[in-house]
Amino acid sequence: MCQSFKSNSAFGKENRDGLIEVFFCSFCEMQHFGLLCNAVLRIWTNGEMPVKVHNSIRTDVRATIQEAMKAIADKTCIRIVRYEESRHHNYVYIISHERGCFAHLGQAGGGAQILNLQPIPHCNTKRTIIHELMHALGVYHEQQR
Repeated sequence: MCQSFKSNSAFGKENRDGLIEVFFCSFCEMQHFGLLCNAVLRIWTNGEMPVKVHNSIRTDVRATIQEAMKAIADKTCIRIVRYEESRHHNYVYIISHERGCFAHLGQAGGGAQILNLQPIPHCNTKRTIIHELMHALGVYHEQQR
């Protein structure tokens, strides 16, 4: 993931919270279309994304979430850590209360941000959980880069 960020052009500035707001555009968009970036993405500080898993998440799904977080950590420089109230203000809160599988793109700010995994087989696979965690980290779908 860190290398893929290097292949994109990124322009950013530090905001009042000490977070870096980064504008991402693919090199092809910049070069061929001269587009200005129109999305502001808040990146997690220090390469660390705190995660809290709601108590209602089943034990087998918790194990799959751990596998997904390990897969990301093993292949990137990102650290996905357990949320600690005394250390973290912003964090990803994994729940299964709503329909669908979804996550906010990048750090939302303002405390807990929801990553929902509807309790159906499709949403609870390692592949889908990695997909949603990557959104929470700030990664777009390939066709949206």
